[in-house]
Formats: sequence, C-alpha cells, structure tokens
Amino acid sequence: MITIAILLVFTFFCIGNKGTILKRVSFIEFEFGFFNMGLGDVDEQTGEVNYLSITDNGDRDKVLATVAEIVEELFKSYPEHTIYFKGTTSSRTRLYQMAINHYFDELNDKFHILGETDNKITQFIKNIKYESFLILKK
Repeated sequence: MITIAILLVFTFFCIGNKGTILKRVSFIEFEFGFFNMGLGDVDEQTGEVNYLSITDNGDRDKVLATVAEIVEELFKSYPEHTIYFKGTTSSRTRLYQMAINHYFDELNDKFHILGETDNKITQFIKNIKYESFLILKK
C-alpha cells in the first residue's frame, strides 16, 4: 500500500520591536482530508523551525492575521480539507483561543470553527476553554 502525504510550507517575515524574524507555517496531512498546522520561528542559520520559541516581537496581531490569510490561501487549493491546530504549550493554546475570540465575527464569516474539549468536538463558543481547534471553509 502506498500512502501519499501532503506537506505545504509558507514562510514570511515579521517585523517588530526585536527586529525581523522569519516565520514558517506548515501543513502536514496526517489523515486524508486533515491538515495539522504548525507555526514557528525559523533559525536562518540552520533552517530548523522552533515551535516552542516565544518571540515577543510586539507584532502578534500581524502574525495571526498573516496566518489567517495563509489559511484562506490553503483553502483555495484544498477547500474540502479540515485544518487542525493547537498550541505547543497550554499558554500558546490559550493565546490562539484569545485570538479566535477577538476576531470571531470576522473569522466566522469565512470559516466553520470548532473546538475540542473533553475529547468532544463542538462548534466554537466564545469563552469556553478548548484544547485544540479545527477550521473548515464555509
């Protein structure tokens, strides 16, 4: 049996109070129709991605807006896929949740947003603590 997996990579620079930092968003198809999304800083010397780094570059909203644009681009080629993501730490998952809460109306116009809590996946509701998230194109 041959298994074909899709790996898509998007890179961009973020510019903030600590300078210019190369970011990478990767999508790995872990099951047909499902992408796992990862966001991290790229070490320009080695090309390695650090998914645990805390940049604190003062440009969080710009970074998250760029990630949302990348998700829109991905759905142009893979409209039937689902994107799964969670933070590499609980504080990062909380950060993603806060961003979804803040931009919920805008995101909800374009995407179905689901959240996982207690091993159950439900429609995202503001101010409910989730362990992970799923996004589908409307």
